Amino acid sequence: MEAQKIEKLDELLKDFLGHSKTVTGHETTRLTALGENYGSTMLALKIDVQQEEKKEKLEAVGKVPPPGEFIQRMFNTPITFRNEINFYKIIVPELENFLAESGIENNYLDCFPMFYGARLNLTNKEYADNEAVLLLENLKVLGYEVGDRNSGFDLKTTELILKALAKFHAVPIAMKILKPEIFRKRIKPFFTPYKVFDMDANMQAGVVEKNIKIVEGIDDCKQYVPKVERALNSSHQFFLHPKNSPLFIREPFATIIHTDAWVNNFMVLFNKDEPASCKIVDFQLLEYGSPARDIIFFIFTSVQIQIVQQHYNELISLYHRSLIEVLDKLKCDTSSLSLEEFHQEITLVSKECEFFHCMVMLEPLHATKDSIKELDQYNEEDMTREKEIPQKHKEKASFIVKQFINRNFI
Repeated sequence: MEAQKIEKLDELLKDFLGHSKTVTGHETTRLTALGENYGSTMLALKIDVQQEEKKEKLEAVGKVPPPGEFIQRMFNTPITFRNEINFYKIIVPELENFLAESGIENNYLDCFPMFYGARLNLTNKEYADNEAVLLLENLKVLGYEVGDRNSGFDLKTTELILKALAKFHAVPIAMKILKPEIFRKRIKPFFTPYKVFDMDANMQAGVVEKNIKIVEGIDDCKQYVPKVERALNSSHQFFLHPKNSPLFIREPFATIIHTDAWVNNFMVLFNKDEPASCKIVDFQLLEYGSPARDIIFFIFTSVQIQIVQQHYNELISLYHRSLIEVLDKLKCDTSSLSLEEFHQEITLVSKECEFFHCMVMLEPLHATKDSIKELDQYNEEDMTREKEIPQKHKEKASFIVKQFINRNFI
């Protein structure tokens, strides 16, 4: 698949580069392999920049809408692409301004890539079209890596990511507590209801049935099939509602959440084999809701099985402690945000939606190379088509089923 050129790149970068620098050319190559990103196409850009006689190269990532009508419809690309641009262009600067006014050091909110520029289209429409572009710093050239989606993260990397998620979740909570009017006027308007993965009744039933059959085909899970069937039929109902539905917003924990916190959306920098820095990426599906959703989805899809078995309670406590540390730093009252109340929130979201979410995610998580197609080749049948299930998929499904049952999540 040939990488596309970005039109009017100089206009996209003018605010970032300033008036004294000009774009003289660029090269694009495909950044991600098949199966690494479904909601967009990722390009690596090498941009030629000139300032008088001085020439330099700017390495960037260009995110553009995915090809194919089906994928764009599933992700509601006109809305979700706009949402991600708004996150980098407006929401992050608002959060940084809040931190600065609170006396917090620069670069405290350091868990996102740097924003270079963006557009929705070339015609000043309200929604994103196929000319939409989001430009960010290229984390790969800085040494950041994506984890192995088949095995998941080890303990130290998991701890680093949970601390990054805690900071991401805590700063909006602090702004909501300390500057409620500013939060209401400048942040909340970006979180109005909208639909993604909007399926008809037959497709919805087919997705549920496919996952029930997967569990039926796992010998040590057959005894749990009735409970799994009830849980899948119940928790998939959550996703029939719009994102940001007020039905599922519970205070005081409600905050900006990622809702797609799987292994590919975290990039980690290692120093002598030790995880040193983490960046969270891909904010197309962000939402205002429970941070417990991100934590449960991340732990059960993207952390090594033995790590969760041995350290689950420690990981939840670490995340919660990190969340409270940020709020304490900002001098917030945290009396209503206890660890016990967070565990209750975990149980609620696990029953409400995250069991279905985790189980459905196992197909892209453990997809084999021969089963992955170009984005423009996917269609409705791919959502319900029964395929040969990789062993890793079966192992993770068995693990999730048993963990959710043993913890009374379903």
